[in-house]
Amino acid sequence: MANEQELLDDRKEKEEIIRNFRLMDDTLMSKVFEDKACAKLLLRIILGRDDLTVQEAITQYELKNIQGRSAKLDIYAVDNKGKQYDIEVQRSDEGGNPKRARYNSSLLDTNSLLPGEKCDNLPESYVIFITEHNVLNGGKPLYTINRTISEMNNAIFADESHIIYVNGEARTET
Repeated sequence: MANEQELLDDRKEKEEIIRNFRLMDDTLMSKVFEDKACAKLLLRIILGRDDLTVQEAITQYELKNIQGRSAKLDIYAVDNKGKQYDIEVQRSDEGGNPKRARYNSSLLDTNSLLPGEKCDNLPESYVIFITEHNVLNGGKPLYTINRTISEMNNAIFADESHIIYVNGEARTET
């Protein structure tokens, strides 16, 4: 009888853990976004695009850097036009560090070309940080970061590299 009670208690404990999972939790997020349809929905919402089709979605995808620090991407996706997406879910404020976004962007680029391949072949890329808190402190639900040319009235520098922060604290119509 004690063995049955232990099994019941163990099951209740596991059910409680599962009930408390949120998409901000790495374990659940990794499982949910293995599904291309879920990754597509997430990207369509963030980017405001209905035409996006995800060809590949891999969770916990490792990008190697043989000269230094590698990175494990929470979600790596490629769309039907070859654009690359790194989606990082960050519960910790320091995990949303802007230099981390820059580094991940550079790793996407570094791992996109073969030796001798022209830089013109670099695919458009998006590094998306979904943060639990408003780490950029602007009060907006979404922040889109693109490089600009200061001397040309902040015209967009068309390197096709984008960084987006999603503020998980925002509670707006978006």
